[in-house]
Amino acid sequence: MAKWLVRHEGEIYLEPSLGDGVFVEAVEDVTSAAGMKRPSWIAAELDAETALTATRRGLVTAEEIRIGDFLALAPPLVDAVIANPPFVRLRHLDSGSRERALAVAHEHLGAPMAPSGSIWMPFVLRMVASIKLGGRMAVVLPLDFTYVAYALPLWEHLANSFGSLQVIRSRERIFADINQDVLILLADERGGTTSHVQFDAYETVEAMVEKTGATGGRVSISSIAQGERAFQRALLPDGLDHLLAEAATTGWTIPASDLVTFRIGYVAGDKRFFHPEANTIREYGLPESSLKPSLINARKLRGHGLRTSGVADEFVDYLWLPGAELSEGERRYVRMGERSGVSKGYKASIRSPWYGVPGVKTPDAIVTVFSERPLMLINDASWVASNSLLCAYLRSGSVEQFAASWYNPLTLLSIGLEVHSLGGGVVVMVPNEASAVMMLRPDLVSTDIDGINAALRKGDVAAAYDCGSASLRNIFGTDGADLVTAGIETLARWRTK
Repeated sequence: MAKWLVRHEGEIYLEPSLGDGVFVEAVEDVTSAAGMKRPSWIAAELDAETALTATRRGLVTAEEIRIGDFLALAPPLVDAVIANPPFVRLRHLDSGSRERALAVAHEHLGAPMAPSGSIWMPFVLRMVASIKLGGRMAVVLPLDFTYVAYALPLWEHLANSFGSLQVIRSRERIFADINQDVLILLADERGGTTSHVQFDAYETVEAMVEKTGATGGRVSISSIAQGERAFQRALLPDGLDHLLAEAATTGWTIPASDLVTFRIGYVAGDKRFFHPEANTIREYGLPESSLKPSLINARKLRGHGLRTSGVADEFVDYLWLPGAELSEGERRYVRMGERSGVSKGYKASIRSPWYGVPGVKTPDAIVTVFSERPLMLINDASWVASNSLLCAYLRSGSVEQFAASWYNPLTLLSIGLEVHSLGGGVVVMVPNEASAVMMLRPDLVSTDIDGINAALRKGDVAAAYDCGSASLRNIFGTDGADLVTAGIETLARWRTK
């Protein structure tokens, strides 16, 4: 980043979150090696003691330090910025800092920023505004910048502010001691515009530094702004993205949202209180009519087949969901919950009555949220499910048709494209991303429910998805099916560190 940034003597650089000064040191190393004079700095630091340490170490002078929130400062225009802004969620800030961050974002975007976002985005917007025409910026940002909804307007802002944009990432963690996947954004030619981002992805940090073996290519700003997972698609083997587009155009594939509506399960609050164990049920005499069989733990669902009716009773919990009239035992249970503070806890404190769990519905199918390959079960036992699981409600067709289409390599590929991951290969199924997953149209699928059920009884989720391979080959051809398999392997490798 420093080598890319340093170009001329006599320039002024901005570091908006100085910290331990690693970027200032890197720039010093580059300029010294090139026999160049030290640049001038504008270095912002929130913590006064950290700022004092930086001056004592000789990283920056007292005149170059700006103590305080970068977003509250008004630095002069600079030639270049190098930074690793904080990745803190706005909701975790104090009210003053949060309102300031939202105001800065609104000022530069001309529209409100979603309060669910992180402070790095207002930082980037203010950094861009601090750069002279022709200037540049090198920034470390979280990898989710490539897809999170709240950051989509920032891509258009960057494209209208710079003539050149480049995103660099490595499959190997750039900062091995930090549990965070990141990318490097290089923005050049301030005052220009561009319609695309050059995306370069490397297997290792060493390859990234040496610029060898990159995959990726040009990613259009319009595709990013429309919410497409364009950076994920750029990782696919040659020809696969075109094949997927053709399949969607010809109607071979449809989004899952055409077949089902996904919602998270109910949110109870105190898990133990609202899902009483057998001895508690006996102690308080909680009536059977108030107890709904419920699934609250995804780990209990493996190895029981395709249907919830195959899950043994010992793996099922019960949601206490009383009616309007409480039994004497239930009234005692409520008083116990109030004494123990459950009534003032998460979710319960904002409900009336506090013990009434809202939004409890019986889904047609249930999908695990955290996994390498999501497990989907037909809910023929009519159980309810908590927010640790994803609930699917049919919109068209039968649940068996949905299951047959779901367990297919194409679905697995699309999950890798549309659903975000936590690292370690684990994807996180949330409603909006799960809804975008592309599936084979059910009437094109040769149903193999028995094969899927047998594979799931063995706990082999991979084999269950393979049950759809024959249907995929019939539609995509052998070469196309092989491309899908290669795409699954590629995306899985990039999810795994």
